[in-house]
Amino acid sequence: MVGATDLLFTVAAVAGGGCLWLALLSARREGEPGSTSFGVFLATWGVVPTAMYVTGGLNEALFAVTQLFLWCLATLAWFLFALQYTGSYTQIRPLQIVALAAPALVVVPWQLGPLSDGESPLLAATASLVFAYFTALALIGGVLVVRVAFNYGHLSVRDGLVISLCGLVPTITNTIFGVVIDETGPTLLSASLFAAGFLATLLVSAIALLWVGMFETTIAAGTIGERAIARETDDPIVIADDDERVLRCNEAAQSELGADTTALGETLPALLDTDVETLASRDAVELSTDGGVRTFDPRVTALTDQHGHRLGSMVSLRDITDREIRRQRLEVLNRIMRHNLRNQVSVIEAHTEVVAEELDDDDLQSHLETTIESADSLAALGGKVKRIEELLGGDRDRSAIDLAGCVEETVAGIADAWPTATISLDGVTPVTILADRAAVAFIIETTVETMLEGADRADPTVELSITVDHDDRYPLDIQFESTSQALSQRDIDVIRDGSETALKHGSGVSLWVVNWAVTDLGGNLDFEQRAAGGTVVRIELPGELVEDGPA
Repeated sequence: MVGATDLLFTVAAVAGGGCLWLALLSARREGEPGSTSFGVFLATWGVVPTAMYVTGGLNEALFAVTQLFLWCLATLAWFLFALQYTGSYTQIRPLQIVALAAPALVVVPWQLGPLSDGESPLLAATASLVFAYFTALALIGGVLVVRVAFNYGHLSVRDGLVISLCGLVPTITNTIFGVVIDETGPTLLSASLFAAGFLATLLVSAIALLWVGMFETTIAAGTIGERAIARETDDPIVIADDDERVLRCNEAAQSELGADTTALGETLPALLDTDVETLASRDAVELSTDGGVRTFDPRVTALTDQHGHRLGSMVSLRDITDREIRRQRLEVLNRIMRHNLRNQVSVIEAHTEVVAEELDDDDLQSHLETTIESADSLAALGGKVKRIEELLGGDRDRSAIDLAGCVEETVAGIADAWPTATISLDGVTPVTILADRAAVAFIIETTVETMLEGADRADPTVELSITVDHDDRYPLDIQFESTSQALSQRDIDVIRDGSETALKHGSGVSLWVVNWAVTDLGGNLDFEQRAAGGTVVRIELPGELVEDGPA
């Protein structure tokens, strides 16, 4: 019996040596959150068999002190690892570690009591609390790891359970071992439990380090990043309970809305002069801030528990004051362009035509005709602006359309206005897509007309082709190819740069319109000026393909 017990303690010592080796591997991952603490945990747990073997030969009480004291320190290291690894608490100071470890000193007089005048009942009760305290630390650490694994997809729940077992196995086996050895003393059963605890810890730790790769991914980034979203964002964020009492505010809410600690516990209407229901139903709301009255786009997110019961709300406020001013300015300018400009152009045309009828001078007639043509161009520009606003400013009307048929119909309308132009549809792949037909037709029409207007010959040619690649990011590829230099490089450069200046600007708005429309559909616009002459405009669209044809 004695020989078997000694053999089991030897097995435990060998397993402890394996833990020391794993501790070295963990320490080599210096810089990864929790790697040092995990190494200390394995190292402390690994020296337990050797330390207990030495102290056991000296005194039974010293044996118990060694076992419990080292277990307390290993449990603390595990708890610190869990805090750092999950990102729950990363800035751990030495004084905090000392404060957390201080209760472990109670086990010394508790276990050494038999050497003096006996064990004090008060000391025993206190020691039991200390034992429960370190057990709780081990359990909390395991829960933190599993919770993070459940919340973030880059660590599976299975892997999280494996890592949590690294800290829970020593706690479970040490507790059972302590109960058994207190009742029966060193026996084959207690020795078996002792050896099994170290073997199990070695096994799960090896799996966590070598198979799961626990330090291959920085898990703490998920937790820290989640907190940073609310802390670092410029949008004020207020969290309220189901009774609309303010529970928490981020730094932006504190600085802009004056929602400091005195606002906690107040109602949301007292802080924002409006309630959650109103915020959820509005697209914009005006609120008083330290910088004056500002316009915000409110977003209300319901906070629920795992059963779907509403606990409160998170209100985020995006400052859209500048955006609203730009919107109002554009609305006014569009109205001026559509209404005032059209009316004034009509007046110019009417008076010019009256004067032209009364003049016999051919030179003056020519000037007046030029004036009328310019007025017509301005009127057409106003109409184009209105159409652009209607297409890009409204909701998308997605329906199943025959793309090839839409292109043919659009091209037929253009051909009537350009009798000297040639518009061919070679290589047009039949395909049905879900898209806004008016927007697609507008893109085709404007692109072709822009290339015809910019052509350097009287009989311009534009060739259209449509290819489909189901595996591509943009499955629809529409190309407009002209043998003439249909677009200037300056116009192309302006679109690619995405901005215009007084010194660098395009010659018109047509390409901008095409670019806006393509971007609004989620597509991509590109150009190519061929060295041998000719221009290629390429439009890639992410249209959803329909296999069964148009509805």
